[in-house]
Amino acid sequence: MPVEMAMWKMTSDGPLAIAPKKLNFEDRLAELVVNDPSLIRIAAINAAAGLPADAPLPAADRARVRTAVARKFFLAEHGREPIDARELTGQIAKDSRPRTQTVAGYDLTFSPVKSVSTLWAVADPAVAAVIERAHQAAVQDALGFIEKHALFTRTGPQGIR
Repeated sequence: MPVEMAMWKMTSDGPLAIAPKKLNFEDRLAELVVNDPSLIRIAAINAAAGLPADAPLPAADRARVRTAVARKFFLAEHGREPIDARELTGQIAKDSRPRTQTVAGYDLTFSPVKSVSTLWAVADPAVAAVIERAHQAAVQDALGFIEKHALFTRTGPQGIR
């Protein structure tokens, strides 16, 4: 089943996908294996035991895989083997935590300067309507500029939707 990957942009008509890309199941699985080398080790242990690749591992085997992968990650990150169990345990804890994802949001408020607001409040209905239309046109222009030059978003884990 294809997985849709895209960046999204918010427009006045709602979200708009930018450059959608389809990945088939095999490509997605290959991406997961690259991101989680323990999957290869688990499949190898299960194959040696004559079990399906995705069969659950006993706790002792899981611990061995976790330790081996953590050792590899520690070496790649620090350029040396862990000195003691504390360093290795710290690496396992760090790699086991879900990745934090920065989410920035902006709330835009379009308000005319006080003199325009005051004039709108005390003006007769015809003048107030002209002021209101001018303000709405300015807001539309500003939003159009922001949508075109500054606003985009990604959704889903690692922005895959």
